[in-house]
Amino acid sequence: CPNQDFILLVNLLHLVSAAEVRAIVSGISQSLAENGRCVIYGPFMRNGVLSSSGDEAFHQSLIEADPDIGYKDDAWMFDLFSRQSLKIIKTLEMPANNLAFVMEKGSIN
Repeated sequence: CPNQDFILLVNLLHLVSAAEVRAIVSGISQSLAENGRCVIYGPFMRNGVLSSSGDEAFHQSLIEADPDIGYKDDAWMFDLFSRQSLKIIKTLEMPANNLAFVMEKGSIN
């Protein structure tokens, strides 16, 4: 569905592989209208570091179940967003050590 004004993605990216994250973010970029906004919410590492012992335990349980999934690093996400013409407007610290990335799709040149 192209030309969407807003897309919300909640608590998914830690449950899928990096390849699937790239596909999802690409799909978001393709689906957003120019200047459309997106919010991605969930648990992420901060510069490769997990925020709490609870996050460490949960991340470990995820990768034990499937080595291809688990928390993604915020810096990796920022690079991915940039490559998909998604400009970070704001990163919000949320409850339970989660983050919310608020983005806007840039113009297509």
